[in-house]
Amino acid sequence: MAAKRLFLIDGTALAYRAHFAFAMGPRGGLTTKDGRATSAVFGFLATLRSLLERESPDAIAVAFDGPTAELLRTQKFPEYKATREDMPDELYQQLATIEKVVHGYRIPILRSPGHEADDVIGTLARRAREKGMKVFMVTADKDFMQLVDDDVKLWNLRTSTSAPEVIGPREVEVKFGVRPDQMVDLLALMGDSSD
Repeated sequence: MAAKRLFLIDGTALAYRAHFAFAMGPRGGLTTKDGRATSAVFGFLATLRSLLERESPDAIAVAFDGPTAELLRTQKFPEYKATREDMPDELYQQLATIEKVVHGYRIPILRSPGHEADDVIGTLARRAREKGMKVFMVTADKDFMQLVDDDVKLWNLRTSTSAPEVIGPREVEVKFGVRPDQMVDLLALMGDSSD
C-alpha cells in the first residue's frame, strides 16, 4: 500500500506571493466593482485549486503565522524581521476571505500562538514522516529546504498553470551544492534578503 500524502501549505507565504503577483502587475491588482482588493484571494484560490486537482492529496492543511508582536522569536530577539515592512493593508483585508475559502473546502487552518507557519509546518512534517506519510511542504521559502529528505519534499507551484517544482534531497544538492541538513549554514553565510 502506498504511503499517504500530506500537503502542508504555508498560507501566509502563499497569500503574500499571490498578492504581489497580481498587485504589482500592469493593471495594479484585481478588485471588486466597489474597489476591494482581491488579488491575494484570486491567486491563493488558483494555487489551491490547482494543487487539489493535480495531486488529490490524502490530507491537507493550511498554516498561517501568528501575530508578529506575539512571536516567541520577536520576544527573544526584537530585531527579528525588524527590517520587514508591515503587511500591506490591502493584503491584510483579504486574509479573512482567504480563510473563508479554505474553510469552504473543509481544509483545516492551523495556527500556533507565538509561532510562524514555518514552525507549525516543520513540526507537523516531522510527525507525519514518523507515522509513515509522504509530506509535501507547499512554499517557495528556502528555509524549508533544511527539512527535506526522502519522505519530506518542498512543493513549489510557480504559476497555477505550470508544473510544480518538487524539491527533494538531490534537487537541494544540485541547486545549492549542499545537503539539506547544511542549508541552515549556507543561508546564514549567504544571507537571505527575504528574511
